[in-house]
Amino acid sequence: MSKHEAKAAMLGYLYQVRYSLLLLLESLDPQTRVTLEWLDDIVLDAGDGTPMELLQMKHHVRAQGDVSDSSPDIWRTLAIWIDLIGTDHTILENAKFSLITTSSAQECSAAWFLGTHDNRDPSKAFELLQHAAQNSTNRANAVFYAKFEETPVSDVQRLLSSVYIIDNEHNIVDTETALRKQIRYSCRPQHEDDVLERIEGWWFKVAIGLLLTDRPVFVSQTQARTRIFEVSDQYKDDNLPIDDFFDIDESKVGCESRMFYHQLKLLELGSERLRVAIRDYYRATEQRSIWLSKDLLYANELDNYESRLIDEWDHAFARMKDDLEDYGERITEAEKTKGGRRLYSEMEEKDIRIRDRCLDSFIMRGSYHMLADGLKVGWHVDFVDRLRTLLEERE
Repeated sequence: MSKHEAKAAMLGYLYQVRYSLLLLLESLDPQTRVTLEWLDDIVLDAGDGTPMELLQMKHHVRAQGDVSDSSPDIWRTLAIWIDLIGTDHTILENAKFSLITTSSAQECSAAWFLGTHDNRDPSKAFELLQHAAQNSTNRANAVFYAKFEETPVSDVQRLLSSVYIIDNEHNIVDTETALRKQIRYSCRPQHEDDVLERIEGWWFKVAIGLLLTDRPVFVSQTQARTRIFEVSDQYKDDNLPIDDFFDIDESKVGCESRMFYHQLKLLELGSERLRVAIRDYYRATEQRSIWLSKDLLYANELDNYESRLIDEWDHAFARMKDDLEDYGERITEAEKTKGGRRLYSEMEEKDIRIRDRCLDSFIMRGSYHMLADGLKVGWHVDFVDRLRTLLEERE
């Protein structure tokens, strides 16, 4: 396979996934469900597992001309459907068979007579296809012609009565534009790109799951619409979107140079708790960077949030100092360490949100680590004196 052919094939698979989401959202029946690579490229049902529509997808990167009576797209597709009804004849009773192509059907061709317009005539399409099968010299289609000729005429005619060829359909880029129209009223205009990106990211993960199952699994329109609502809701004034992050390999992040890490080491935390803290720090750092890059935060919002965090810490730190002063000169390093751990635990359990409905607690915990990195907050009662050397080296 040439590089060009490989690219075209890959685009074809991505087109199939993207188009399946568009089909699901455009359906007027809220009970519609979709699955991939079961019986056909895409299969729609009405909620009961009985195939309602089977779709073959033909995406062409470059102009391929018209769909003629000897078009490989038509004949490969017919061969697939003939095999299918040969295995399960009952599919003909309820299912619609659709060939979706970005090419054009020649006027008065078999593909044209199988269209959705007023001149649709499956009987005429059968005559043209039968003539092509008996007279064409196209060797590439020979096996398909033979299958057509070997199938009982009544079966082929019945199949063609349920076949619809949708030509000049959206290509993979135009399909994205059509999807945008489906989500545009769910969010503000400035968030359309982000919402669509998240919906498609979710859908591609769903598609991978569908392709990995041995049995057909359907996704409903309700599920897709609910996901759109959930994603769009994250862009409301009292919320912020949370991104998915891969697990962080703490052994490779180089925390030894970070002040927050040395603050935690003063508390003699266990390795697991230290790992979780490092994860929170990097997740919060990355999330805040994404928010800033997408201009999702109000002016001074991070500064105001950090001021609230520092104020809450300030009260808790003062209480800890009072408790430790009760020991007087008898205080030991172990008691200071325990006091710092109690303070750290207390702050971990707070619920201080950057916005009211932004619930993910790693934002607060990671933000505290970012403040600790700048020595704006600390856990050990003597954290400034203990880390002075590192602070001087940083400056």
